[in-house]
Amino acid sequence: MNIEIDDNNIDVKKIMKQIKENLNKRSYEDDLVKTSSYHTNNRGINLSALEEYQLLLNRTWNNSTAFPITSHRRGIGTIIVFVKKVIRKSISWYMNPIMQRQTEFNANVVRAYNEIVTQLKIMEEVSAKQNKEQNDKRAGNSEVNS
Repeated sequence: MNIEIDDNNIDVKKIMKQIKENLNKRSYEDDLVKTSSYHTNNRGINLSALEEYQLLLNRTWNNSTAFPITSHRRGIGTIIVFVKKVIRKSISWYMNPIMQRQTEFNANVVRAYNEIVTQLKIMEEVSAKQNKEQNDKRAGNSEVNS
């Protein structure tokens, strides 16, 4: 398959001029802003709810079996506390590795969640900045066209 081009009939300067004029007529920045903010809805991201969950997760990620054992019952309370401590000691060899793995998992999830919230905040700031720049540009274009 051979393709032949007759170079004598092609005016490259004219074609380049037409391309530049078409690019100047179109505003591709509108498309870029729409694409970059596609991940959000028209109302934006509800960061306040995410931050509330973030605070809760940061407070509660650490599971510990070392909480104090107490009883509010008089007389029999000391026996109840003693039995609970004996039970805790007898199952600690089994429960401690499980609790340690759960705590590690919780810590990893909370770190990932914190990073996601941080990235969402950055994306929200960038989106707001792009929207402001776009609105400023539109305002400038409308003043020039007036």
